[in-house]
Amino acid sequence: VGTRFATRPVTEASVRMALGNAYLNLGEFPKAQRELEAAQQLAETSGQTDMIAVNARMVLSILHARSGDRKRALEVLVPLLAHSDPKVRTNAGIETAFVQMQLGEYDASLARLQVLAPQAEQLFGAGSTEALTTLTYQGNVLREMGRYDEAIVFYRKSLAGRQALHGAGHIATMEPMRGLGGALFLSEKFTEALPILQAAHTLATDIYGPRHDQTLSVASDLALVKQSLKDFTGAETLLLAAL
Repeated sequence: VGTRFATRPVTEASVRMALGNAYLNLGEFPKAQRELEAAQQLAETSGQTDMIAVNARMVLSILHARSGDRKRALEVLVPLLAHSDPKVRTNAGIETAFVQMQLGEYDASLARLQVLAPQAEQLFGAGSTEALTTLTYQGNVLREMGRYDEAIVFYRKSLAGRQALHGAGHIATMEPMRGLGGALFLSEKFTEALPILQAAHTLATDIYGPRHDQTLSVASDLALVKQSLKDFTGAETLLLAAL
């Protein structure tokens, strides 16, 4: 970006916000954090726009949560939970529930999501990104609680919604697809899990490349399913490719 937008801080904040989102989706956390923090600072300093600063905070909380800094994720979200806009408060609540799940506070996380799910549908629409995220997160919590059949229902709804909203090969389908495959595996529905995780592995390879951590993680999940189905050669091929 350099000094190209030195006299246009809002434009620079928007550009850095887009870069931060792109890096986050690619799993490039340090680069994402750099751009998002710059976008937040520019937006807050300019005083011209609140939404870029809000969005930067929201995405930063997701980044911190997924990179393991849960305390920082919650700290970033606190001001947004009291925001005047109900849409901002709802989104902040959804991401707070995600962090609570990561902290092992499963009952609290699920209770929060159950309250927020109808609010998200009312504010954003039933097929919106926000409403679909609540479905995925509920699936995540239920899976962690060992309630696999319930998790599968939520993952299926979320995946179908993501595919309808973005298309079958979009990066946004990855999380519910992998969640569904994992829940099916844990409930010992190996035959059903196989095509789901094969599709997730193909998608991860296409988006991230064959050696990316995300791709290798999905490959590990897929190898476990293949082993459970006695396809030891297929599992070995996947695992050797990861070395």
